Amino acid sequence: MFTRFIKSLFVGLLFFVCMPLHADEELNLDSITDENFVIASLLIYDQDTAPVSYLGHACFRMRCPMYGLDYCFGYTSEAKDNEELHMIMGDLHMGMLRWTTEECLKTNREARRGVTEYVLNLPVKAKQNLWRILDEQVERGFELLFDYEKRGCAHSSLGFIRESLDTMQMHTEWPEKLVGTTRRQAFHRCVDMDTWTASLIGFIFSGSGNLPALPYENAIMPQELVDVLRASTVAGKPVISGEGVRVVEGKKLTSFWFTPNMAAIVLLILTIICSIWQKPYMTYVLLGIQTVLGLLLCYLVFFSNLPFTEWNLLMLPLNPLPLLLWKWRKMWRVAYACAILLWIIFMIIVPYPQTESYMIILSCAICVSYIDINKIGGRILIELKR
Repeated sequence: MFTRFIKSLFVGLLFFVCMPLHADEELNLDSITDENFVIASLLIYDQDTAPVSYLGHACFRMRCPMYGLDYCFGYTSEAKDNEELHMIMGDLHMGMLRWTTEECLKTNREARRGVTEYVLNLPVKAKQNLWRILDEQVERGFELLFDYEKRGCAHSSLGFIRESLDTMQMHTEWPEKLVGTTRRQAFHRCVDMDTWTASLIGFIFSGSGNLPALPYENAIMPQELVDVLRASTVAGKPVISGEGVRVVEGKKLTSFWFTPNMAAIVLLILTIICSIWQKPYMTYVLLGIQTVLGLLLCYLVFFSNLPFTEWNLLMLPLNPLPLLLWKWRKMWRVAYACAILLWIIFMIIVPYPQTESYMIILSCAICVSYIDINKIGGRILIELKR
């Protein structure tokens, strides 16, 4: 008992002795001029297979060599089963996590997900502010709804850097590819569009993502965030200079050989064959696809709070109305097919993608399913004979 008392007394005295020293250190933080007192880096993750992380990821690495501190800070979604379903339902939450760099890199090594580190050339005061801002975000917990537009990792990282500068200014010569373009164009630039995951994301997100945005709003892709920071200067220095350091080697993502475009082409060919043979098989198959996808679009546009789902141009070829009005299809199917045909022509001639190519091909199949090819072919032959 006596030994325990002596130990407790010693720890207590040590605590009170160290308190003034700690207070002095906090008071003297503003006087620190050593730029390497805090080292701030940006970690850019490679793409992953899951839709939530398919676009890649960006997080901060904050180090203080003097005190042996080395942490990573990054937004992440809460751990839930069927994460993609919760994302579509709009009840997926997210928050800032803080974990040691060793843990962070170990997790990526195990997942074979590549990570590249870029050191940020910021004034020491800005790096201290950035660390404080990130700590404050961690304290908020997982109270934020998933919102890729406002809280995407790349967009948020750029915002945190700007906030950390306080009264200092960051001057950016925006890369030309971000000026006057849309976020769908950024999506097409940065990912392999001939995959099922990219097709799913392109189907879900439309709305304001199809409209030209300001360069700052277009900085939503982690891969392009590095280009923005290379073109940005603070106190005459580029925020990122030199090449990044590969801290984790990752696996290369491979695409399944049967792509969405191939699937859509198969449906179109089968629809043409069934239409020539006057068999209704593909008409009912496409009606089912049209109804299911149409109901999902209706939910996303009218009920979901996901970003980039304010409207969707796919609602003309994909909606549940044909099923509801199927009894009277002879009255509207030709007019509807003509409307879809005009929509297809518009999608082809616009200067940049408004939707994914496989959806245009699928819409061609739906259009064919509502017309009588034999009757149209017969009329064309009659006209040619005249």
